[in-house]
Amino acid sequence: MKRRILHALLLVFACTFMFSCTQDNEGDVPQVQLSDISGVWQQTAYLCSDGYFVSIYGLDAIHYEFARPDTTGTLKYIQYTLDELGNKVISKEGTWVYDPQTQNAHVVEPRGWNLDIHFIFGEKNNDTLEIKGRTVNSNSTVKVKRLTK
Repeated sequence: MKRRILHALLLVFACTFMFSCTQDNEGDVPQVQLSDISGVWQQTAYLCSDGYFVSIYGLDAIHYEFARPDTTGTLKYIQYTLDELGNKVISKEGTWVYDPQTQNAHVVEPRGWNLDIHFIFGEKNNDTLEIKGRTVNSNSTVKVKRLTK
């Protein structure tokens, strides 16, 4: 009698364990969400008007810097290129906030040229930024790689 109860319990535990370990992951889309976008992102390509990406090399590459909070808690944003000596040539500055649920960053620029940047995270440091400014000319879609965190 004890033996039957022991076998029944072992069978229940084995079935429970089997069902808890088995999941059907077919069709599941991996949820890639980055909660911390701070660091420097370097442009590697831009989407041209013909609908394909054109590679960018060297000094022409734009850098997007999302700085970590300073002592006042401010999140500084700097958009720049590099000159021949490696010095930053700043084109935009401001502050930023990021919502990991929507993967959108909002940049407030003192002159009012605010940006909304949607992050599309790819594999192997191959990410895309969809940048929307206040004018059509300030909108762009660029491929980037993260240089620092």
